[in-house]
Order: sequence, then C-alpha cells, then structure tokens
Amino acid sequence: MTETPLHGPDPALDSTAQQWVQACVRWCGMDGATVVVGLGAAGPPSTHGRAVVYSTDPVASAVADLQFVLGCGPHRHAMTENTIGFAKVSDTHDRWPLLTAELSTIGVRSVCSAPLMAHDVGAQLPLGTLQLHSAQEVQIPDRALH
Repeated sequence: MTETPLHGPDPALDSTAQQWVQACVRWCGMDGATVVVGLGAAGPPSTHGRAVVYSTDPVASAVADLQFVLGCGPHRHAMTENTIGFAKVSDTHDRWPLLTAELSTIGVRSVCSAPLMAHDVGAQLPLGTLQLHSAQEVQIPDRALH
C-alpha cells in the first residue's frame, strides 16, 4: 500500500496548526513545508514508520518522500540527533550527495528539518519534524532557529 500525501488544508489539521506551519515558512524565508510524524514501530504497517500530516504543496511532499525513500537527510538527522538538520545543493561537504542531487532535479536548493519535540519526564522525545524547503539557497535567520 502506498502513502498518499496530503496537499493543502487537511480537515484533521485545524486552522491554527496550518497557520503555524505557514508562519514558519515565512519566518524562515522558505517556499513550503511538510509536517512529518515519525511513528516508528508504533505506526501501522502502511505508514512504514512515518505519516505525512500536512504539506503546503506537492514539492514539499516530494522532499519528504525523497528523504524517506533514500533513508537519509535532514529529517533523519533531526529525528536521531534532536537538532535541526540542513541540506544545501551547493554544499561541497554534503553528507547526503544522492539526496541533494535528487533535490536539484525537482528544483529544491535548500532543506531544513526541525524536530518536533514531546517533553517527557527527564527526556525529550522527537515526535516528527517540520521540513522546510526552498528553490533558493537559504540561510535561516538565527532568530528563526531559536
């Protein structure tokens, strides 16, 4: 069974959450975003361990799909390291050359994934990521990183 990503407003995602995602896109100077929940082993088999909750556009969904299919990129970094992950197509020290090559074919030059954290007693557990993308090389402002 294949996953069908959601584009645009999802009735299950209230307007406040949609506005938050759009504000993050604008605040960071990006073009679009996807919210991905990493379900891990707790998720149904059809999700393959993740669920795309919301995408602003088809390119945002494609960025999330590429990272999932290739098994690498800022999303995985954010989920495993609990920190923001970046990928830029022009980065000569790129850790994910296959991903950045594929991103360039769909017109994406920058990707940023921030972990969405749940706070538990004494531990921080990532629930998923907010993945932002841009057709331009973007340096996210420090104010947006905090």
